[in-house]
Amino acid sequence: MRTDSRSTLRFHASTNVSSLRSLCSARGVAITLSLAASTAFLAQAAVAAAPTSTAAGSDAALFTTKYAPRKPFSKRDPVEALLPKKFRGMGLTPRLEALTGNFVIKFRDEVKARVHASDAHLSSSAGADLSDAQALLTKFGGVARQWIRKSEGDLAMLESRARELSGKQQPDLAGMILVSGVPMEDIYDATRAL
Repeated sequence: MRTDSRSTLRFHASTNVSSLRSLCSARGVAITLSLAASTAFLAQAAVAAAPTSTAAGSDAALFTTKYAPRKPFSKRDPVEALLPKKFRGMGLTPRLEALTGNFVIKFRDEVKARVHASDAHLSSSAGADLSDAQALLTKFGGVARQWIRKSEGDLAMLESRARELSGKQQPDLAGMILVSGVPMEDIYDATRAL
């Protein structure tokens, strides 16, 4: 009996194709299972690491706060801060002609310093005493206003979004106060005093 070489080749080719399909199918299942397992592990890790917040106004908090605390910067000499970094620490002062006459005060976050638009008077929504700062403003003839010209609600939303995205507490943006109107000959003393 004579075997046809073509039929033998067809038999081997069809066997190879079916085994190749089985192998590809098994490999695809293994890759899919591996991806599913790694996705599940990543999802669990993300849930564990995700910052959460306490629901506002609820008695039973469903979530706990896991935000990293914000580390406040220590106050440095504001006059020296106006200089380029390579000249700091050398006891130099910038020329008065180069200054705008305006400067920004950043109060500590827990103070919640605010400026009333009607009378440009400093106050604290947290109940802190800002009478010394107000007296210094009056002494130097400065006028205060909120530095960032957005409503307190808009700034709170911005802080909340940044806190959720970063997982860290954010500065009190409404507590950044712009002071203007201080005579240029008193500007150095005013920035250091405030």
